[in-house]
This record gives sequence, structure tokens and C-alpha cells, in this order.
Amino acid sequence: SSDIVLTDSFHGTVFSILFEKPFIVFDRIHEGPSMVTRVETLLSKFKLESRKWQNMKNKNMNDLFEIDFSHVPSILEAERKKALDFLKTALDVEQLAARETEIGD
Repeated sequence: SSDIVLTDSFHGTVFSILFEKPFIVFDRIHEGPSMVTRVETLLSKFKLESRKWQNMKNKNMNDLFEIDFSHVPSILEAERKKALDFLKTALDVEQLAARETEIGD
């Protein structure tokens, strides 16, 4: 029931997007580049790069609470489909290998 989420975590960002909560992402100072890269990739994937604190410093306070999430469901659907297709392909390959082993025995 928060009005806005202030986070430096990947998971905080993910849940803010999923639940369509206004959020601002800060860079983690004490973490390696991989943590920052994960968050930047996520923001880029969902076209929400503007939610990084560095991109918001000169914004009006009301703008902090305004996010257009209308494009998020279609991106989520496409990403879920890609993941499901990957899993189906991976499982089919394993089943095929198992069948080949059975045939060879």
C-alpha cells in the first residue's frame, strides 16, 4: 500500500513494475557492476530508464509519482512467452537425448 518505492535492489524494482507502483531506483554504491547492470537491463527492457534517480533529479515532485505502465503487460507477456518457449525447447532436447539412449541400448 505504499505511495512510492525507493530502492536500490533488482527485486524491489521487479516488484514495483509487477504491481505498478511508482518507484525510483538508486545505484548501489558498494556492489559490483553486475548489480547495476541487472537493474539497468530491467529498466531498459520495460522502457523505464527514466525511473533512475540520476534521470529524475530535476523533475517536479509530482512527476515522481507518475508512471505510464500501460506498455508493461505486453512486454511481460512477450518475455513470459520467450521463457516458456526456451523451457519447452530445453525439455524436448533432454527427452530426445533420453530416447536416443534408450534406442541405442
